[in-house]
Amino acid sequence: MTATPEEIALLEQLGHDTWPALEQEMVHGWLAKAAQGVTRRSNSINPAGPPSSSLVEAVEAGRTWLLDRGLPPIFRVTSLAPSDLEPLLQQSGLTKADGAVIMTRTLPPEAPTTATVTIGSRRSEVWSDVLAGQGDRGGPARQVVSRLLDSHTLPAGYAIARNDEEVVAIGMTVIAGDHAGIFNMRTAPEHRRKGHAGAILEALMAHGRAAGATTAFIQVAPANRPAVELYTAAGFTERYRYWYYS
Repeated sequence: MTATPEEIALLEQLGHDTWPALEQEMVHGWLAKAAQGVTRRSNSINPAGPPSSSLVEAVEAGRTWLLDRGLPPIFRVTSLAPSDLEPLLQQSGLTKADGAVIMTRTLPPEAPTTATVTIGSRRSEVWSDVLAGQGDRGGPARQVVSRLLDSHTLPAGYAIARNDEEVVAIGMTVIAGDHAGIFNMRTAPEHRRKGHAGAILEALMAHGRAAGATTAFIQVAPANRPAVELYTAAGFTERYRYWYYS
């Protein structure tokens, strides 16, 4: 079932709260975020409604805000954006690209846990090593990601799955009231399709429930079919999507 505008607005705010940028500012009524170029989500303009100025002025102000920080112009768009925004972005030379599917599920009163997964309130060095070893979180970006994670003011849980003594998968959850956001799900390539990601997910949901959350949400790239299938099998359903113009 597609989320209502009010539900989308809530989930959008929860997404910003649970994954903040290093710098955030309202620009002509739109949230501008910057984090030294690490992840598009944290380095974008977010038009979640009509701007406080004309649309042309708001788009130009957003572009300038990012360019002043050495960042390319990126607009993160949902169905909450003004209907005439996308034609304007296209006319200005920006190209549409997939963003993410936002999925949610109600947490059961008692979620199962597994002995192969441990969760701590602080991330360990080995947790960070696994995250840095995959995707766009390693190399020079590792320090920025560490700063992003350190900027959290909400309670978080960092999960590690082991096969014997070897760390094979990680994930994290951030608790915002009655919602638990799930992020940074990673499994070592040689250990995929063995149930480790599912075990991490179950443990994070149990952790969220124990922390008082009743709903879990996750953002996943639509092209990442294994992840979409994992979350669907775990009871998550699509609520809405966002996409980029860059």
